[in-house]
Amino acid sequence: MTTEFTRQRNRMNAYRARDIAEGEMFKIARLKLLETDGAPDFQPVDGTQLLWAKNSASSIFMDVADQNYYVLVSGRWFRAK
Repeated sequence: MTTEFTRQRNRMNAYRARDIAEGEMFKIARLKLLETDGAPDFQPVDGTQLLWAKNSASSIFMDVADQNYYVLVSGRWFRAK
């Protein structure tokens, strides 16, 4: 795990412990670290308006039309601006 990921996980654990002590209910979001070998190397997907991050083990795409990013994680698609 990266140092930044470990730091974020520790912060979430501290918030969770504080909120549980205060009796608050909340939902924890799961995080997925996406890595590329350097800056994303987006290549066109033939016959579409999609770009694919060639230098990543993850399925990372960008839709040129709406400038949204799409990623496939555990069989589910997620979108980000």
